[in-house]
Amino acid sequence: MGKSFLSERIAQRDVQFSVGGKIRVGTKAISKKAAGDPKAAALFKKAQQGLISFREAEKEIYRQCEMANPFYPRNTQEFHAHPWDMNTGGAATTRRLLELYGESRGSDVSPKLYRFPVVFPDVMDHDLDTLVGGGLAVQGGGAETIRYRSRYEPDGTRNCVYLPPVTRTEQTKRKIVQHVPRQPVVRGACVPEECEEYAFGMCKFGGKLRFFVPGIAGAGVFELHTGSTEAASQIYLRLSQAMNTCNGRLPNFTPDGRPVFWLSKERAVRQYFDETGMPKMGEQWVPTLDMEIELPKVMWLKQQEAMLLPHVAKTSHSTSGVTPAVPLAWSTAEDAGIAIDVQASNDAKARGTERHAGDSVGQQQGPRDGAEAASKGSGATDRGQGGSSDPAMSTEHRDEEVDPMSLISDHAEAGGYADQFVRWAELRWGDAWQDKPLEVFDAWKKMVDRFGEMTKDYLCFVTEIHTMNLQQDLVVKYMQFKFGNLSNGQRLGEFRKELARLCEDGASVATELMASALEEGNK
Repeated sequence: MGKSFLSERIAQRDVQFSVGGKIRVGTKAISKKAAGDPKAAALFKKAQQGLISFREAEKEIYRQCEMANPFYPRNTQEFHAHPWDMNTGGAATTRRLLELYGESRGSDVSPKLYRFPVVFPDVMDHDLDTLVGGGLAVQGGGAETIRYRSRYEPDGTRNCVYLPPVTRTEQTKRKIVQHVPRQPVVRGACVPEECEEYAFGMCKFGGKLRFFVPGIAGAGVFELHTGSTEAASQIYLRLSQAMNTCNGRLPNFTPDGRPVFWLSKERAVRQYFDETGMPKMGEQWVPTLDMEIELPKVMWLKQQEAMLLPHVAKTSHSTSGVTPAVPLAWSTAEDAGIAIDVQASNDAKARGTERHAGDSVGQQQGPRDGAEAASKGSGATDRGQGGSSDPAMSTEHRDEEVDPMSLISDHAEAGGYADQFVRWAELRWGDAWQDKPLEVFDAWKKMVDRFGEMTKDYLCFVTEIHTMNLQQDLVVKYMQFKFGNLSNGQRLGEFRKELARLCEDGASVATELMASALEEGNK
């Protein structure tokens, strides 16, 4: 399929996303001269109330009072979401942002936007520049000012480019014509140290961060602008580090569904411009990106995953095209949490009662006797569910003086799921899982009782959910909605096939598809 006119136009743009609104890091303050003029002060108040934009107020002040530059930038601790900056929703979007994430701090009773979560579009590592953009550009000046800006070329060099002025002829003066879009002209290499516009403060850095905000409906991303090179660089580096750690994708959500990234502000010494436009140094509130995950733990888990389950990672690539992202092992939740029917739930409660009895016996008689008690407490009463007539749990084995871990190891080797079991145990109990033999044995025994010969398939399904960085509760609800309860594992093949299909375009897309299906089903 050939390129269309629209695709070529979009390819030439710096922004590859539809922009739904802007969130600003600062605001405007009125100068002393303008504050002394009643008309200018009234227009500034209307802008503060969100009735008109600051730019419209400046134009009106210039028209009515013949006063230029009545406002100047003001650094604030909070972010600002003005109604006129919201392309979708307007004032309703601003109110919704404050309802969800507004805070009242100190003596100020009105809620303000100090901190809010962000979710980034699903891009690969080489597209990070589309999320965090930045460059030098001439700002301010009159209509005749040439808007020089920096641009990186494919070979990595940075040039200074500008749009050539439109030359009007006698023919274009007599009638309106549509001009072909102007193409940027290269002025030369962009070298700030040798640039006159940069030296006089006309050419400044401008950074843009693009993201979605959870809970805010709209067709496009939000943009956050900042003039701080250091702040934009730190955000870029933080996202780059997270992306590299998570195999080229950004982990937008924690296992329990909370957003990973949050925008807030911190104090830092920066250069700023006062009311007269003179540069000064002092403490300023600058935007920063906080993260709700521990990257060192993610790196450690990746190393463990590579050593313990290389074939699971290979399966994930071949069946779904998904590169394993952040595992769910820092979650304190149980395993995949697949729902069971009422009868199975009652049986589980009965086994839990017997397990507690076995634990108390183990405390009195020592580890060896405790293992026997645990084994007897979870005996053959549940064989109807999983067909647990396995040699590892026969009467002869229970009567022998054996370590519960040995029973697990022998059964796992015979069933061909030793690697999957180790991965599952580490996800559930951490690297100290071998220090809890009775607890591990009890959980393993109930799993084998339930799934029998399907134990390996169940463990593969659980580890795939974790490896693909999905929310286990959402997966459970979706699979129940689509196929019914897992029961004894007869539907595991359908579950795994559906999971691979959902994850063909990444974990974030899979999450959206499952959530949408559940929402439609509940209507």
